[in-house]
Amino acid sequence: AALPAGWNEAGFDDGSWQRGSGPVGYGSSLVGTDVSAGGFPATRPLSIQGRASFDVADPGALSGLQVTTYADDGVVVYVNGTEVGRANLPDGAVSQNSYATAAPRTDAARGAPLVFGVPSGLLVAGENVLAIQANGNYRNTRDMSFAVSLKTIGEAAAPGAPTGVSAVAEDSSAAVS
Repeated sequence: AALPAGWNEAGFDDGSWQRGSGPVGYGSSLVGTDVSAGGFPATRPLSIQGRASFDVADPGALSGLQVTTYADDGVVVYVNGTEVGRANLPDGAVSQNSYATAAPRTDAARGAPLVFGVPSGLLVAGENVLAIQANGNYRNTRDMSFAVSLKTIGEAAAPGAPTGVSAVAEDSSAAVS
């Protein structure tokens, strides 16, 4: 099935999505939330989507945010529905059936973290959403995962702004497709 419209935007109801701690994925002992769907390899997902909400009291008080993640195999990151970075995925639209362009193992991916800047202009006062999608390089991939962290950059954080908050926390949600 296609990804639900607006899955990466604030206001999307992710109440039916699995919840857990990060890293999210399968095939690695480092995974905190296993989304393998119990099978190998036919029923394993080709992509994993995750979301985490965070509050910002005053976006104007921030220079921006920094998102740190890794690409095992490919990854695209969104804030409030706007793409802020990708790695190992082709240009253009990415779906749940898109294949990553590389297949690094989890340890290699974790050893090469990706850092994406988020301009404060993408943030709103109140609830914001960080969404991430990981895609595999091939259907029978042995492992696929992601973990993500979020922190303020530039000026000191305003009250209520994210400061070193893990975006894959107990109340984060993940879906597989």
